Amino acid sequence: MDPDDTTDPIAHAHVADPTNGQDDLAQFFAEQNDTDGSETLDDERHIGARLAEARSAAGFTQREIADRIGVKESTIAKWETGDTSPRGHRVSKLAGVLGVSISWILMGRGVEPNGGGSDIERIRADLDSVRARLDDVVNELAVLDQRLASVDD
Repeated sequence: MDPDDTTDPIAHAHVADPTNGQDDLAQFFAEQNDTDGSETLDDERHIGARLAEARSAAGFTQREIADRIGVKESTIAKWETGDTSPRGHRVSKLAGVLGVSISWILMGRGVEPNGGGSDIERIRADLDSVRARLDDVVNELAVLDQRLASVDD
């Protein structure tokens, strides 16, 4: 199993969303608490269908998305078919690259795909993706620095 996959996409929904989807998430969970329990969260197949829709609307191939967020193309395919679901940090990256909100990916509410968007929107999405990858690299560097310091002692 790919370490980037999980069957519990909601467990990581606390990830910061540059499109302010956290308000959508809070509203959704408040609505869930007000129901009689008959309404359930979207399953992996619905999440996968929304990922495929957003990717298509943005004009990306599975390979391009995989390269942008740092996973295998087969992982994207598994997410889109609903075999597995992305973890929270990947959902955040996907939202940035695809120009949708985290809450839209997870629950179908919030900022939806806009059919490719303008050049400036795609540039912003690219910047978000690069920033997310840079954050990952900075975190890896910090861990390596700590490991090196513990070996030097």
